[in-house]
Amino acid sequence: MRKASRAVTAVALLSCWSATTLGASCVLSDLAGTWIGYAFNSGGFWTRCNVKVDTVGKIVQGSSCVGQDGLSAPISGSWSLISAANCTVKGFYTGGGLRSNITHATVSIDRNSIAGVGKASTTTFVFNANRL
Repeated sequence: MRKASRAVTAVALLSCWSATTLGASCVLSDLAGTWIGYAFNSGGFWTRCNVKVDTVGKIVQGSSCVGQDGLSAPISGSWSLISAANCTVKGFYTGGGLRSNITHATVSIDRNSIAGVGKASTTTFVFNANRL
């Protein structure tokens, strides 16, 4: 049991390495493209978003989110770099009358996934997104 626990801990620590550890850094245009994201909030509600981001971090027309209740809404907003050296980002999106703030997220080394945390109204959420 201890060996399994240590293996899980080692994998978790390795997955936390930032891009800086491997000598890479990010630029805002690394966020450009279409992303499919999933969020789960502290109220037990999940949301799936299709997010299109331009080269300056703006969430553009054609982006939308749908919740587990099946309701869909177009979204707008933007992403920006917190630290280029660490490939960390923040941002927000607004849709359906609600603003969701991404307070901290990290871009993967290959620039094809993002994972992070945020806050919307009275709930917090975790999310991950993969480049399509």
